[in-house]
Parts: sequence; C-alpha cells; structure tokens
Amino acid sequence: PVKIPDKVPGKDMLVFKEGEDRPEFSMTAGDFVESYHSQSEEWDCVCTCFFVDTAKNIFDYLETIYNILKPGGLWINIGPLLYHFADTPGEVTVELSFQEIKEVCLKMGFTIEGET
Repeated sequence: PVKIPDKVPGKDMLVFKEGEDRPEFSMTAGDFVESYHSQSEEWDCVCTCFFVDTAKNIFDYLETIYNILKPGGLWINIGPLLYHFADTPGEVTVELSFQEIKEVCLKMGFTIEGET
C-alpha cells in the first residue's frame, strides 16, 4: 500500500541534478478553469484531492484537466462527490454520479488505469 501523501512536493522541488529541468508544482487559489484553461498540454500529471465536486459544471473541469495534460499524462483523483453547490438556491449545477463521470471521461479520451 502507498500512504497518501507519500511525497513532500516542496522537498522534491529542491533536489534535482544539475542540467535537469526543475520540477514544477502548482497550487492556485481561484477559479480552476480560468487559471489553467490556456495551459494546453503543459502538465505531466494533475492530482485533484477533494476537488471535482466543487465544480458547478463538472464538464468544464474534466475538459480543462484533459486539455492541460500532455499526451500520455496522468490524472489522479481522490475524494468523494459531495457537490458543494447542490443545495445552494439559485445555483445551476451539473452533478454526475461516479459512474457517469467515468463514462464521460472514457468518451473524452481518458483511460482508467485503476480505481479503489
């Protein structure tokens, strides 16, 4: 079993060999789609933790994640689907079940390597 988190991102970013590209790690406060929509194929991996259910429209999040990943890139997601805006009066939201999210992801071009 792998303990989560099993890495300290800041520590790994400080240790790299001369001549290697410095590893990148990004955390952004603000709107995910606005922050990352223009970063087409820039990320090797996107990790989302207790995150996808914060979308008012989950299709926007899935499209953004797919588009910012490099070909062969990996998306790792952890967390429940509680949908934070579900009971907010006046908010229009798109809330899919886990099975529906998997089906959409497969149609978008993701492959599912494993799930627990």
